[in-house]
Amino acid sequence: MRLRRLDLVRYGHFTDFVLDLGERPAKTSDFHIVYGPNEAGKSTAFEGYLDFLFGIPARSGYNFLHDYNSMRLGACLDMESGPLDLIRIKKMRNDLLDAQENPANGALLSQAIGGLSREEYRAMFSLDDVTIEAGGNDILSSKGNLGELLFSAASGLSELGNILTAAKAEADSFHKKSAKKTQLAEARRELKSLAQALKEIDMDAGRYKALLKAQKRAQEKHDQAKAACD
Repeated sequence: MRLRRLDLVRYGHFTDFVLDLGERPAKTSDFHIVYGPNEAGKSTAFEGYLDFLFGIPARSGYNFLHDYNSMRLGACLDMESGPLDLIRIKKMRNDLLDAQENPANGALLSQAIGGLSREEYRAMFSLDDVTIEAGGNDILSSKGNLGELLFSAASGLSELGNILTAAKAEADSFHKKSAKKTQLAEARRELKSLAQALKEIDMDAGRYKALLKAQKRAQEKHDQAKAACD
């Protein structure tokens, strides 16, 4: 099973928001990084996906904008049989619907995730930047035990080291503490240069008014001198 699209229809602070990962690429990597500033909704989207798979809890904390009766999630999943659109609402029964909003068989998702519980799925597959970085550092420093290393290799996570290294290099090229040749450092120097140039050509209103008066007097004298010569 692969997530192709997550629909945060009415969930948390999202309304009709779609996270579209597109179709599975044929010859390139299918690895996606979801990023954004604090409070952008990364954790909300993360929990929304889990709620879609396992159901919205009875006491969900994501009803602060949309009440329980209107909370709604959707997703398109790439299954072995092809793409599958499903909808999750908050109800005690029949909370999983098909694309026509008829009750769907919950076994579809249970079988696709191998019967894992919510916490088991979270631990194995729902990795965020904190857990990935911590796990990667453990592996790089040989702190992880053999079973954990074998699991990472078997699950395909062994490639994360190279991906994280590339992502870190790209981030460092933009900004790194004390570095003088990053993109941000160059932009700051350019901004400082422009600010100095602006300061040199800028003047206050009083100075500008005085210059206009001086220009007017000079023009009058020029005109008088020209008239006298004529």
